[in-house]
Amino acid sequence: HEAREVFEKHGTEEFDSIYEKYEQKKGLRFSKTVKARDLIHLMLKQRAATGRIYMINVDEANKYCSWYTPDNPLQMSNLCQEDITPNIPMKSLDDPEAEIGICVLSAINMLKIESDADHRRTCGLVVKMLDNLIDVQEYFVPAAAKFALNKRSLGIGITNLAGWLASKGLNHESPESPTVIDEFMEAQQYYLLEASCELAKEKGRCEHFDQTRYSRGEMPLDFYNKRVDEFIDREPSQDWDSLRDQISEHGLRNCTLSMAMPCEYSSIIQGSTNGMEPIRSLFSFKTSKTSTLPVLAPSIKKRTNKYSLAHQKG
Repeated sequence: HEAREVFEKHGTEEFDSIYEKYEQKKGLRFSKTVKARDLIHLMLKQRAATGRIYMINVDEANKYCSWYTPDNPLQMSNLCQEDITPNIPMKSLDDPEAEIGICVLSAINMLKIESDADHRRTCGLVVKMLDNLIDVQEYFVPAAAKFALNKRSLGIGITNLAGWLASKGLNHESPESPTVIDEFMEAQQYYLLEASCELAKEKGRCEHFDQTRYSRGEMPLDFYNKRVDEFIDREPSQDWDSLRDQISEHGLRNCTLSMAMPCEYSSIIQGSTNGMEPIRSLFSFKTSKTSTLPVLAPSIKKRTNKYSLAHQKG
């Protein structure tokens, strides 16, 4: 309450200077120095107690997301922290101005993609499927419907990365892995945007397209975190300038298209390694709402030595 600006500017370029201003301000009633270790322990205790185990760096999210961050700073995300979109808080259940985020998610099983053409086709089908879902599903409050119909935000990610790497004789620790993953993910980002642009030509751009960086002619190559370049040994391979021109002319059907979800529950159904993380064990048991099932790493017999484990000792 005494330093409201600190909260309101969280994730913006002004945050550091505002924080330092209040740090030096005299006369604050609620001000004390806290050990960093104690703060981390308190945060972990709160995460364990509430079940909200995932964390997000809001300032980083604002820098590298696809939104107009100066006008619409992101201050929160969903439970799993992959859904990064501006929201308008609800003042009542029927608040006509409010917008609350809705997860419309899907993950492409990398191990099932057989070719570049297959990848492009799969991305196109997933975008169409999820975009149609926005129109036919029921919403529990008007704020959810308003968000979904105005922004039409989709979250399409990947699953089975560990299995995919193992199929190539690689794992999370292989020096070549960042480059091959980068090539796959560049193609996926391109194909998702391409598919959404094609839908915009057919059905019209989404209502809030002008709130995104895409509306200013920016592409992911313009606003991704350049620090990853030290790990990547390749140049972009997609025709981004052509896609930029298409999106500038026709817009996008969906404000967002990419998210990185954990895929924990769906990995049980698919028998795949979940999301992007290294596996904890070649053989494990996973518990869902209905049962506990044994899960094997894909092609475990042939690729036992190809997987790196999350908690293995060096």
